[in-house]
Amino acid sequence: MKSQKVIIASTEIGAGGLGSYLMNLIRGLRSRGRDVHLLVTNAHGNYFDEASRSFSCHDLSAVPLSPKKVLKAADLANSI
Repeated sequence: MKSQKVIIASTEIGAGGLGSYLMNLIRGLRSRGRDVHLLVTNAHGNYFDEASRSFSCHDLSAVPLSPKKVLKAADLANSI
């Protein structure tokens, strides 16, 4: 059976509240066999490098906010 794929999107994955929560969520999902992909849209944040060593991370921070960014995120989601 193929593992379920999960995409988590956030503006960044920095140290502190949301970043810590997302890292714990991702670890929990991975421990249950899920194929987790993290999509950050605005900035890497403190945990991005650590996260990218453990699972798939996608960075759209270089793309300016525009319809192009939305389409790029949709294309990425469809390819996962």
